Amino acid sequence: MRVPPSTGLDSIMIQNTFATLRLVALGLALLCGSAAAQVTPIPGSGCPGAPVPQFVGSTSIGQALGVICPPSPPPNIDFVVLGVAGRAIVFNPPLACVQRCVLACDPLDIITGSAWRGQIPNDRSLIGVCICVQCGTVQMNAIGRGCLLLSVALQICITP
Repeated sequence: MRVPPSTGLDSIMIQNTFATLRLVALGLALLCGSAAAQVTPIPGSGCPGAPVPQFVGSTSIGQALGVICPPSPPPNIDFVVLGVAGRAIVFNPPLACVQRCVLACDPLDIITGSAWRGQIPNDRSLIGVCICVQCGTVQMNAIGRGCLLLSVALQICITP
């Protein structure tokens, strides 16, 4: 069930997601050093020959950012995975449409549709936090069964 934005619950969920990402980034920064400020495709992610989603906006704090996925025709179901880069999960048929579809994002949220747009809070503690975004489609066949297709994942690191 989706709660209407007027309740403020969506804003709280976004704040909680960024709070979780701050903690993850702090742990990663302590282990690996500071993250580079960039948008980069995650090598080996997605299905073979998968498209790379289009990044739009800015990675700077206080700015809007988003990802546009290649849309698929109905009755297919498009979605966007938001999370952190993590352990790769490999899907093969019959769950995936083709061999070796790799989910590279540990999901924190999954949004239906072929695009996602968000606002980075104007909070300097978010600088260096990286999120993972990956598009997907449940491709439906004539008898109503679906299989999974995944795009290349993007790692998006927040900048000043």
